Amino acid sequence: MDKGLMLLGNDEELRQLTFISCISPVTFMAKVFETLLKDHPSFIYDVSVEDGAIPVSRELLREIEYYLGFADIAYNDDKDETLTEFLKRRGYIEMTHRRRTDIEHPAYYVSYNSQSKNVIIGIRGTSNLEDVFTDILCVNKNFLDVRYGHEGFINGAKNVLKGVRPFIEDLFKPLKYSYTIVGHSLGAGIASILTLFLKEEMKLDNVKCYGYGMPPSMDRLSALGARDYIISVVNNRDIIPRVSLSNMRIFGKMILHLNEKLQNSDMNAETISTEFYNHEVSCNSIIAEFREIQRKSKLQFDEDLYVPGKVVYLFEGAHGFCEGLEKDGTLFALRTPLVTKNLLANHMITSYNTAILEALSANFSSPTTHAVSVPEVSGTHVSITGFNYINVPGEDRSPIVFYKIVTSVMLRMEMQKRENQKAKDVGRYTVYRRFRDFRNLDQALKGTFDTSQWTSAFGFSSRLMNSSPDKRIPLLENYLRTVVMKVIKKDKTELIELVLDFLTTSPPDYVKNQLSQTEANKQPNSIQLDGTS
Repeated sequence: MDKGLMLLGNDEELRQLTFISCISPVTFMAKVFETLLKDHPSFIYDVSVEDGAIPVSRELLREIEYYLGFADIAYNDDKDETLTEFLKRRGYIEMTHRRRTDIEHPAYYVSYNSQSKNVIIGIRGTSNLEDVFTDILCVNKNFLDVRYGHEGFINGAKNVLKGVRPFIEDLFKPLKYSYTIVGHSLGAGIASILTLFLKEEMKLDNVKCYGYGMPPSMDRLSALGARDYIISVVNNRDIIPRVSLSNMRIFGKMILHLNEKLQNSDMNAETISTEFYNHEVSCNSIIAEFREIQRKSKLQFDEDLYVPGKVVYLFEGAHGFCEGLEKDGTLFALRTPLVTKNLLANHMITSYNTAILEALSANFSSPTTHAVSVPEVSGTHVSITGFNYINVPGEDRSPIVFYKIVTSVMLRMEMQKRENQKAKDVGRYTVYRRFRDFRNLDQALKGTFDTSQWTSAFGFSSRLMNSSPDKRIPLLENYLRTVVMKVIKKDKTELIELVLDFLTTSPPDYVKNQLSQTEANKQPNSIQLDGTS
């Protein structure tokens, strides 16, 4: 806070703020935003679309999902797979790897694929969040004559360029290679500046950058002019893309404003409630206050920095599924400091991976049915809730166990204009499948995956084959969720339709009839996970 107030200059009101004076208004803002999002679940979508954002394409989602792995491996923290092993699995050869890291001398690696003739430069971010805040609040510096940006990122990019220039000039440029620069957090900020150096100083044409948790790194004109070659991904409420001087000023002014409001209402941090929110603060008034302070801040910070390029904004939508919109660094959701929970958790690269996978699943299928939710995210609804004993006509081994599968699928209507595409509803399906059906699905999918991948990832294990029905439930549930994730990554229409058919097609009539009869007679042949029958 001290460094931020120093950079804000001579605003005496803001410079008099203390940690104690911020507690009540910050608590209030957090409660207001959480209540706002709870009462108006489509708020972020509606405000962003009004601001000019459009739904992100499936193709772009797949791009950012692919390159996230290259940004993640720059940390080289995976004990199960080294950088060299990861790159080899993706068809790339490691050329050099600098391991020591700080903001102006970041760790990075250079790799290449001789078949696709592409070079990937991965830049490591700062692992310590305290360092992130310290490093991100930095003075601006001119570069490339007419531009300005974050001084630390510029110096870091220059040092990376110094290390990679010989490889580019002596090898890759004569062979007409393309270049992909990736990074997360501060690594993303450095990657964005390096991209401009490669394009404008080294005159390379085919350069693209993918930054995750991208901080504001360059001036407005440069940021908007980079839409064709810089992709910045922002996950939900991630604080780092919102740490700018204007946002700090907006935040400070809102604290002053709310301190006055709270004092006039005789309230404090302990008595703040949703009742106060509902009666004295409306959605429109909160947005209006932020926009007015935002407008005034623009006048005072002409040299403010922006998240560069095309911005892919991932957020939790009205139905609990992650959705994606795209615009640029002027998006209102980025130019406003959202004080909510998960500000730091949403910055973690694992959180980015989860959000991207769920957004991809929201594009999972045909034009009318789009998404089975994926595991480890809010709103996951691929579950097995119990099993029933069903007599199967023509089967000597009746009754046979049928597992009850409950699935949520996001429904979307195909729109002529992409801008008007919007989530319509969530379909919920209950189907009954016997163990043989699971094995048939497994066999149908097995031929489309590499054998080693299949065995280690989600092939039927001996434990699953030999378990009793109640012990099989969590194993089969995990199997289905893993299948969904793998099929999303495989991205083949026939596989998607196969899995959707398994999860949504109604059971045979004889199953329906026996279930109806069981319910009517209250017979104890239905086993539920809660222990009821």
